[in-house]
Amino acid sequence: MEMKKHAAIFWERLAELDASDYKPYLPSQNELRRPPTVEINNTCNINCLMCNTLMAKRQKGVIKDDLLIQVLQELKAEGVEAVDVHTIGDPLANPRLPQILAVFREVGMILVLSTNGLLLERHLDTLLEYRDISSHIRFSIDGATKETYELIRAGGKWNDLLHNIQLAKEELLPRGYSISSNMVLSNDNVHEVGQFIQLFRQFIDPRWMSFGFMNSLSPDTSYFHRVNLFPEATFPNRPCQLPFRSLWVHHDGAVSSCCRDYHGELIVGDIKNQSIRDVWNGHVLEKLREAHRKGEVKDYRLCDNCFIVDDRIVALFNALMEYLVRKEPYGPAEYYQEKVDRFTEIIQSGGPFEPKFSQPMFVKEILSIR
Repeated sequence: MEMKKHAAIFWERLAELDASDYKPYLPSQNELRRPPTVEINNTCNINCLMCNTLMAKRQKGVIKDDLLIQVLQELKAEGVEAVDVHTIGDPLANPRLPQILAVFREVGMILVLSTNGLLLERHLDTLLEYRDISSHIRFSIDGATKETYELIRAGGKWNDLLHNIQLAKEELLPRGYSISSNMVLSNDNVHEVGQFIQLFRQFIDPRWMSFGFMNSLSPDTSYFHRVNLFPEATFPNRPCQLPFRSLWVHHDGAVSSCCRDYHGELIVGDIKNQSIRDVWNGHVLEKLREAHRKGEVKDYRLCDNCFIVDDRIVALFNALMEYLVRKEPYGPAEYYQEKVDRFTEIIQSGGPFEPKFSQPMFVKEILSIR
């Protein structure tokens, strides 16, 4: 009965996505829908190929307590209950993490923790102490072998990852933490999805494993274009949803409308002399929104050079993977990989993605994967 339910969900997801007149969704009103990001530091312990954060020109730093208190209190007054703290740095690379978490507790705000996990042991006691305001940790892992992981997560050590995720399993899970993972897929690692599930399910419930396809996160898009799995289903990211849905408060108080603002090019305000509401409703951000509504973003270099894989593919792939891990939670790596390879083959075949998405044969082929 349970399998029929999840099979039905998979089929319904495909039907929902099967729309030839598909257009990216834009909110009818400007609301802070996605959890805002407050950058507690913009430093990282590694330099992943898809991020290449070493190219960022913004001054490195850590947010000050008084500024953090101000930002969190304003966001809480706006009805925000949880805040992401990850931008182009890793939160566990912040040497003042205990003090940062103390501020979150004082304000009563939930902290969303996404990390490469390599520095977890250093902060284990702190994470346990503050699990009332941060009880979930997401590991970003882009490989299932030492060779692939250390290629993509440049500077990271495979054995350090395994050691720290084992610590999370032994020390965090029994004390109320939940653990998830995210794998960003490209030509460099898509062949390891099956291995990934088989290896990491000893630490993470496979239903908590999410997968994305690489987009042009870094302002330098050369690596993205080189390893992009689906160039025929890749489009300029406009209109972008982010200016309509969220904000990124940098560690120095500057407010950006973009997660890939490495150099401070899309600053729309400054929390040191403006309120969050003033920035959100301000003319600078509204001008950017209007450019995206019209699709005229040439005056915004970052926006003009931003590309994404069609988000219907991402949604469909994750629906398929959820179905497979529920159907065969302890299946061999080959079982999952065969399905992933077939999915990739179907999406890559037949030329441009948009015209074929509504074709009955395409739907039939996708459904045949299960």
